[in-house]
Amino acid sequence: MTGSKSGSASGGNSGPKRQAKTMPAAYSGKHPIYNAANPSTATRFFEGVELPAKVAGLSGQDEEIVTHALSYLDTQTARLWSRLEGGFEPYNFENWRKAVMKILPKASRFDVGSMACLDHLCRKARERPIGRDEKSAFYEFALGFQAEAEPLLKSGVIANLDLVLKFIGGLKSTFRDGLSERLSHKTPAVDADGAARDKENPFTLAEVIKVATEMVDAVAVGPFGALTYVEEEADYARNMTLSGLSDRAESAGSKALKVKQESMTEEMAKLRLQLLTVPLTKQ
Repeated sequence: MTGSKSGSASGGNSGPKRQAKTMPAAYSGKHPIYNAANPSTATRFFEGVELPAKVAGLSGQDEEIVTHALSYLDTQTARLWSRLEGGFEPYNFENWRKAVMKILPKASRFDVGSMACLDHLCRKARERPIGRDEKSAFYEFALGFQAEAEPLLKSGVIANLDLVLKFIGGLKSTFRDGLSERLSHKTPAVDADGAARDKENPFTLAEVIKVATEMVDAVAVGPFGALTYVEEEADYARNMTLSGLSDRAESAGSKALKVKQESMTEEMAKLRLQLLTVPLTKQ
């Protein structure tokens, strides 16, 4: 009985161990490929490195991720890229990716198809700007914009501010102004490293699209839209009207009245001066 127990115990321990997940080896032929003759493949290369790293549960293990990525490159490219920020201790995959993208020719830093699609979306939206009450058109534009913009932003190819300007450029002026008003009342969040946001670039593209989406969803409440939208539009129109009146030149009637008031004031001042200078007669 004892032998049987010990045998079963030893048999359990001697079974094959489950191999830990890891990224593809350089010799496996299953790793992402970067073609130095076509630098635009860099975007796909880094995406191909990032995905298996997530699957393998290597989040935060930047040294292993970068080391594997370098092993997928040809010798000359690996030697060059390993000298960039994040490619050596302290390893940082995101910083390394951005550093690599910066040294590539500008026209080749992104997937040409993605940039072309983004420009096409923006061009269509500028030709026919989207209003708050056009939910279907807005969602089509916003989702398509994010799908094309996020890889470009992540690669450091295009700045957040440029993407925000492209996005709001596809909205109607009233929608755009309302969005700016909403954002002006929000406190910008700090960056991941705790640093304050740039005053000229206070909100991320994701934050801007989120607020815009909330505005669109608010309009689409019920068959006749949301009352809040009507009230906001009325407030906007009223503020614009008041602003316009304050900036507008005075009417001819107002000018004439103002001249008369000034003239009467001058006459009263003269009369008062005369009364003060008249000598008093003795009784």
